[in-house]
This record gives sequence, C-alpha cells and structure tokens, in this order.
Amino acid sequence: MKIGSWSDSVLEVKRREHKRMDELAMKGDKVTVYGTLIKDTLIGYYLYFAGALLFQSEMQVIPTLLRSAG
Repeated sequence: MKIGSWSDSVLEVKRREHKRMDELAMKGDKVTVYGTLIKDTLIGYYLYFAGALLFQSEMQVIPTLLRSAG
C-alpha cells in the first residue's frame, strides 16, 4: 500500500533527523541544532501535506472510475 510505505519512509527520515540532532547537540552548537530542527520540521510538514494530497486525489479518482464504468 502506498500510504504505508510513505509513512514508513517518513518515520525513517524522522529517526535520522533525531540521530543527527543528537550528534549536533553533543557538539554544543546550538545555532546548528536549531537550524536543523527548523529545516527538518519544514521538510516534515511538506512530506505530510504532499502525502495527504496524494491520498485525497486517489480517493477522488476511484469513485469517478466506478461511475464511468457502470
């Protein structure tokens, strides 16, 4: 299923982000940590809304196909 694989990939990206932020926090560079947090949050929102739009467009196509076939 597309949504399952999409959500799995988002979780993997989040895991990598948290690992990277932990590494940066160990170095004590707060500006880099906050910059990374902001960038990763924006990327996360983009992926979430892109997935939601994809799911919504698929849900609109299926009834249209069923109506045209019937």
